[in-house]
Amino acid sequence: MREEKILRITGIIAIILVTYFLILTVTYDFPTFGLPVQRVGQYYIENTLKDIGAWNAVCAIVWDYRGYDTLGETLVLFTAVIVVVVVFKVGLRERNEHNR
Repeated sequence: MREEKILRITGIIAIILVTYFLILTVTYDFPTFGLPVQRVGQYYIENTLKDIGAWNAVCAIVWDYRGYDTLGETLVLFTAVIVVVVVFKVGLRERNEHNR
């Protein structure tokens, strides 16, 4: 009984220390309070026209700077739509067969 209590307390202390270390590690690189969080945003604002030649910064960021990311998001969305269509078709087919 006593060993279980010591083991439990040791486990709790270990979890607290690991959590503290992770929080400290993650927050170490946070910007100083009041400074902009998005460091890359200023680059996009200043260099969109020069780098890409697009007047619309939003389209330039989505399609040129983050093209692969956008392609991945589109692929995930397309896959989700296909899965939903297949699931509904199978369900509709089963319901029609059941009603015959």
